Amino acid sequence: MGVFAGGCDLDALAAVAGHGEGQQTDTDPLQLAEELMDVSLITVTEGADGEPRFGMLETIREYALERLRHAGDLDSTRRRHARYYAAFAEQAPDQRRSLVGLAYLDRLEAEHDNLRAALSWCLEAGAVDRASDSDRAAIGLRLVQALADFWYNHGHFTEGRRWLQRAAELAADEGGAPLARVVQWLGRMLEVQGERDAALPLYERSLAIWRELGELEGQASALGSLGGAHLFHGELDAARSLLRDSAVIARQIGDDERLAAALSNLGATELAAANFDRATQLLQESLALSRKLGNLEREALVQLWLAAISLRAGRISEAHDLLCSSFGYIVSSGDIPQLAHTMEVAATIVAELGDELRAARLTGAAQAIRQRLGAPITPIPAGLLEQFLAPARAKIAPDQWDAELAAGRALTQQKAITLLLSLKPAHDTLQ
Repeated sequence: MGVFAGGCDLDALAAVAGHGEGQQTDTDPLQLAEELMDVSLITVTEGADGEPRFGMLETIREYALERLRHAGDLDSTRRRHARYYAAFAEQAPDQRRSLVGLAYLDRLEAEHDNLRAALSWCLEAGAVDRASDSDRAAIGLRLVQALADFWYNHGHFTEGRRWLQRAAELAADEGGAPLARVVQWLGRMLEVQGERDAALPLYERSLAIWRELGELEGQASALGSLGGAHLFHGELDAARSLLRDSAVIARQIGDDERLAAALSNLGATELAAANFDRATQLLQESLALSRKLGNLEREALVQLWLAAISLRAGRISEAHDLLCSSFGYIVSSGDIPQLAHTMEVAATIVAELGDELRAARLTGAAQAIRQRLGAPITPIPAGLLEQFLAPARAKIAPDQWDAELAAGRALTQQKAITLLLSLKPAHDTLQ
């Protein structure tokens, strides 16, 4: 039990405490837990899923770790712990943006302390010499690849980039697909934190590896990341070329997930270029694919881009309805970066509807979320925001605008979501 950080459920206890190295005991792990409970060495609470969760007071945990160390069993027990949580992280559904996939991301959040403990044992500098313990490093690489999407979706950018950087160092000599995945995810973490110039070479390195391997799915993904990086900094010609290449490969191999991503970013590129009809066509194709795949994140994002098109075309009511149709994902997902983006789009629409004070409060709430994430807004969305907020700011006294902006910045994340949901028509239900 001492190797668990933040407690564990019965499955984890059975996998780690009920096994010797290379063999399984016949002892019932629940019986073991009950014996420890009887002498007050462990505690039991009800987990979020209603199942029992076992924990230890920190002083008792330190004693347990010392006993493991004295018996010479600490390393083998930590290895079983890391293997269990690597397999646990890899069980995330392929469709991570379905309702089932989003629920699994919440399970990863609940086990975050254990995942950190496993990563620390596998990857921390000085803790592992890959030449002497390749299995330990390999478990760490498995964990990092399985958790990157979770770190990004739940806003753990700084933590994610630290582990990804360490994994990239360990994978550098062997290269191959693990390195390509790791450096691409590291690029995404750097980019979202405003370090775009550092991210681009990582995307290019990932693309080069995938091309060397002849792996088309990886090429489509890396091209999409490169295209998106150019898009949001206003380099539309470069973005268009890269995203078209990504879409071509995705169609060639029948990868609808990659195709939907490329089409949505191509649509955003044409939106930025004021080619609204072409943008709508591309976004509608992406939306249809996303609905077929059950990708709620992509569906919500595309609806936001379509709302921006309607806004710029002067169809304010239509923009409002499209905005509201994305709220279901925000409520169910825990996707903090997308929450900030949704609030920014909402601020522009509310400003056009004549509610300047609410627009200011939404803007302040989005700013606070971005500040907590360490994720600055990129030039293209920032330009759209400024275009529609400047007239609203000019209509009211500066002190009123500043007061509402400050009130928005002071909101908790849950209160920011409540503010966002207050825009939804009363007769609608969340989709």
